[in-house]
Amino acid sequence: CAAQVSDEAFAPYYASFMPGIKNILRQALGPDLVKLRGKAMECVGLIGDAVGVQTFSQDALEIMQELLGAMKADQEAQDITFEYILPACARISKALGPAFEPYLELVMTPLLHGANRTIECTIVDALDDDVEGEVQVDEDTGLETAVVTLGAGVKKRVSLNTHAVQQKNQAARMFYEFALGLKGHLKQYLVPCLEVTVSMITDKHSADVRSSASLALAKLFDACLHGVKNGLVEASVLPQVMSLSLNKLLENLKGEINATARVCAAECLNDILQACYNSGEELENGYRSVPVIRPDVANSSTIVEQLLARCTESVKRLNEAEERMHRNEGLEAEDKGAFAEENEEEEELLTQLGNSIGQLIKLHSDTGAMMPMFDTLIAPTFGPYMQPTVNEHFQIVACCMVDDALEFGGAAAAKYVPQALATFTGNLASDNLVLRQCSGYGIAQITKLH
Repeated sequence: CAAQVSDEAFAPYYASFMPGIKNILRQALGPDLVKLRGKAMECVGLIGDAVGVQTFSQDALEIMQELLGAMKADQEAQDITFEYILPACARISKALGPAFEPYLELVMTPLLHGANRTIECTIVDALDDDVEGEVQVDEDTGLETAVVTLGAGVKKRVSLNTHAVQQKNQAARMFYEFALGLKGHLKQYLVPCLEVTVSMITDKHSADVRSSASLALAKLFDACLHGVKNGLVEASVLPQVMSLSLNKLLENLKGEINATARVCAAECLNDILQACYNSGEELENGYRSVPVIRPDVANSSTIVEQLLARCTESVKRLNEAEERMHRNEGLEAEDKGAFAEENEEEEELLTQLGNSIGQLIKLHSDTGAMMPMFDTLIAPTFGPYMQPTVNEHFQIVACCMVDDALEFGGAAAAKYVPQALATFTGNLASDNLVLRQCSGYGIAQITKLH
């Protein structure tokens, strides 16, 4: 119920639900009641998040003592801790906000331990009588072993500590939740959380871990900015944190083979640059003053070069996918759906990469320092995609890029007005709503320039 209704709608039922849930937390202690107790923890977290601090604070201390006691009892296996207790604590932290700070040490210790776990992976020769596809799981160690054939009669036994993988993935998700709920009030735990999350962005064992870590990193960086602006975190940590985060995300984007993880990394990069822009004070005209932190011009130029390379790769993959579709006109509906889903992820990647380039133009709008690079590299790369004959998604990304240049490039963008105006005006007749929208926005920016 708590997960499905609004705060106001659930609040009247709070007094009816909470005593029963607290009784389960206190009394459902047997090994056969582990799942019941875990679900009660999950429920209490949802309720706390739903009703908010004013209603929940009266029971918060008692419930947190129960959760922390259960966490201590689960110290060895940590199964219940990561599956139920930490998620419940994360939701409660959203309800309590800064009032949750006294519990941080007890919560962050197992969370950071889980995030820092080493994932054991070994590959050895399989025995002659080992069966391909055979999987064995050691419940005590979490080690999962499978027999695979590499061809030419070569069989290997691959062992991976899936328990450690699951904990790292869950830890990244919890970092996301705690950063979202507490922001800068994570205080001294922000940098350790950021550092371990950055290391997980290129984890070689699991695309899920890499994806979760990318999403978490954006929230942690935003929390760090919040902490600095509110005097909760030393400002000196920001340059190191920003550089570390951006470099690792670029490393992921260059080598990532999983489409979903690529999109998550690109989204995180864009979110971090957006957070940098938003760190400036909001002005009366709706824009921002000079940001608290941003990559300098030299680093921004390097980032743009790498992003353009990733854009080229993305466009190539999209073109190849379209060619495969045309060559296989007899594909079943299910196969066409798979192609469409693959293209959606690739299109989202291209959008996020383009948005990141636009963010860098915005970040240096006070000096126009990125416009020479726009002239020499960005415009020549994306200019051809403004043509009405190319893929509509390519047109949208290119139009948004030109929009950013017109809005934030100052007088240096004026030379693009004639061609952009002709293209934007033509796009207003398009059936594609997004293409019409970004073209209309571009026309508005041209009007401001004149």
